[in-house]
Amino acid sequence: MNFSKIVSMAFLAASFFSSALVDAQTQDNPLIINISTANNGVNKNMDTWYLGRRANIAKERDLIGAENVTGLRIRAPKEYDMDKVGNRFELTQTQKNELDEDLAKTANLAGTATKIAIMSSGDGLSSFYTKNNGNDIKSKTWKALFKRSIEYVESQGYTVGYIEPLNEPANKTGSPENWNQVLGHFQADSKLTQYPIVGPSTFGFKNAKKNWWDVMGSQVDWGATHVLGSRGTGNQFKGFVQAVLDSGKEYFSSEIHSLVEVIISAKMGSIGGEWWPRELNTVNGNFVKSIINDRWINQSYVEKIDNSTNYAAGVAFRVPNQNRIDVYAESRNDTVYFRIVSNENVSFNGGTNRKTFDFVANHNDEQQIVVTW
Repeated sequence: MNFSKIVSMAFLAASFFSSALVDAQTQDNPLIINISTANNGVNKNMDTWYLGRRANIAKERDLIGAENVTGLRIRAPKEYDMDKVGNRFELTQTQKNELDEDLAKTANLAGTATKIAIMSSGDGLSSFYTKNNGNDIKSKTWKALFKRSIEYVESQGYTVGYIEPLNEPANKTGSPENWNQVLGHFQADSKLTQYPIVGPSTFGFKNAKKNWWDVMGSQVDWGATHVLGSRGTGNQFKGFVQAVLDSGKEYFSSEIHSLVEVIISAKMGSIGGEWWPRELNTVNGNFVKSIINDRWINQSYVEKIDNSTNYAAGVAFRVPNQNRIDVYAESRNDTVYFRIVSNENVSFNGGTNRKTFDFVANHNDEQQIVVTW
């Protein structure tokens, strides 16, 4: 069938293609994003957005809007031994200097009003924090590292937003069982439980639910995984997010690598995320602005999800008090064809008024289509 000849069939096909799964998606069988000029949309309540310390802070602040930046994620300096002072382990001056270096980057945000997230990052891992020949994390010293880091950040006038005790643990020290024990000690500490504890923040999500979440998910407050490359399928990603939500926890995208993961998790109920440096661009920044300031059109959401790494999603937002809708879409790997279907003639990206608009989306080729009337 010629692509131009199926335009008249779009409205009949819309309800089918807007379902969660579309098989054999092709140019003649596109994903349909339904929009209506009469639909005022709903609020999505996804308003917790952090930047990473390695980011071009000023640039990325402007991309998502300074008013939309919750805070900055920095490192707990784990590459150094701590000092023993009486009965306490204390940060060394070198560790404080590293924290100061990261905190100084908030000058490009909102100064001391900015929230700080603290994660297990940095170069290397001192044996001071490990046991069993470096195979496992030692709860006592790991807990001390985070407590003293929090106390130092607060002493400098900042508010701690969340803590992330483990970062991509599958590639580093600590088994799921070991981390379950470590985080159990975190949950038993009245200081550390003042802040949401995020995890497991796995390197990829292929086995994140079975190997990690099912073992230690009860010890965190916000569930998180890193959606990297081909390390997991669309169904596995959604399965992890759903497991987090089913447990009564919040889902937080602790290291965003693509727009499609944000669109999917937003639909499911994510509270926000932290953008991996260099992943923010104009389209991704505009999406953040839309999900905070605009209204999600429920019927517009469409996704292509299966047991492969080739998944895609798209959605539309109604801009309040304007005759404008913004459509966003991306595919994780393969080229995916989309069609926007409107209830009346509208202009797509400033073009001649019509009811349908066709476009393609690929990985790292996030699409934003501006609809006006």
